[in-house]
Amino acid sequence: IPQKYVLVADDSHTTRQIEKMILEVEGYNVTLACDGIEALEKVKQQRYDIVITDTNNVCGIWEQD
Repeated sequence: IPQKYVLVADDSHTTRQIEKMILEVEGYNVTLACDGIEALEKVKQQRYDIVITDTNNVCGIWEQD
């Protein structure tokens, strides 16, 4: 089975760690980002099968011009 890559972007350190732990137990390769800016940079560097974001605004990314 091919490795699946997941990017988790959330401003909550605790939430990121919990999601990482759950996903890794299920066999996913997980990368973390603490905000939307960092998530965009990571997406430019690597292809992810799925990106999980904080729906409450990932540290102001939606306010950027």
